Amino acid sequence: MRTVLRLAPVALALAALSCSPANLGAPPDAAVESAAPIDSGADSGEAGPSTEQLCKSYGYARCTRLQTCSPTQLLLVYGSVATCESLFAANCMLSLAAPSTGSTPAHVQGCIAAVPTWGCTDVIFNENAPPACGMPQGSLANGAPCGVSSQCQSAWCSRLPPGSACGACGPPPQPGTPCETTAECGSGLTCVASTKKCARHAPLGAACSSTQPCDDGLSCAASGSGGRVCQQTATSGPCSPAPGCNEYMGLACNAATGTCQTLQVVPPGQACGTVADQRQDCLAGTCADGVCVANSPAGGPCDLAAGPACMSFGVCVVTSDGGTCQLAGSSCF
Repeated sequence: MRTVLRLAPVALALAALSCSPANLGAPPDAAVESAAPIDSGADSGEAGPSTEQLCKSYGYARCTRLQTCSPTQLLLVYGSVATCESLFAANCMLSLAAPSTGSTPAHVQGCIAAVPTWGCTDVIFNENAPPACGMPQGSLANGAPCGVSSQCQSAWCSRLPPGSACGACGPPPQPGTPCETTAECGSGLTCVASTKKCARHAPLGAACSSTQPCDDGLSCAASGSGGRVCQQTATSGPCSPAPGCNEYMGLACNAATGTCQTLQVVPPGQACGTVADQRQDCLAGTCADGVCVANSPAGGPCDLAAGPACMSFGVCVVTSDGGTCQLAGSSCF
């Protein structure tokens, strides 16, 4: 019951997000103010910070790093710094509270200290984490029921079939593993929409295709020798449709001028795709039939095929009454 009460602010923050305007380049002032570091001194009579304080500090560290590396990516995935922090903190508290978890306050503190060393390309895709931020191993063997990956000896809790609220400990996904969302692929992998299989991001100069995505700041474009390879996108000035401009720097190639212009990030209900010769992407949402649809918050409706999708850290739990978004693992113990 304590866990449920602590997760309630996450649902409220995500519900408020659906009414928040986009603000490319910097979060709203209120979100910046909410991102102040948490005092590590104890206020509960303990020798160190409470679990809530520690996890808020963790959320601050993760979201500040992402904001530094790519304000655009933060907006596209979370919508605001405040929502980003709420989700990371809630997931942190859930992991610490899980039975048989390998997650400890010392592990969280170690990760907080290591986050500033995490390279920007890897932060954007949540891959190649510093060792201190790796998923801790729990005590549950493969096949045991689980809610979060830190409970498992394998450090992976698999939710199959899709739509399950809880899962079972098992081997971590590998490239080629079937998936519905990137959350099912784990750190370092992405779920390719056209194949519904997990894949790694390809580096500069590597072969790419509609089924093999490129790394941060790269685009899949035709090479002089034939085939398609990951090429560096433009960061200013002239551009061509491919490889185009660096999305993670908040840029898109304007179809009329052939120059890199500001990528527009728009709220739910607005047009997305190419609008007036300039690309528009969705604020914490999905572009469906040319219109932005908000990701559904905890407690909101979802559909694995038709959408809407769930917020980050969320899973779409399917029952006879339909799909409902939950923070992954929140109903499993």
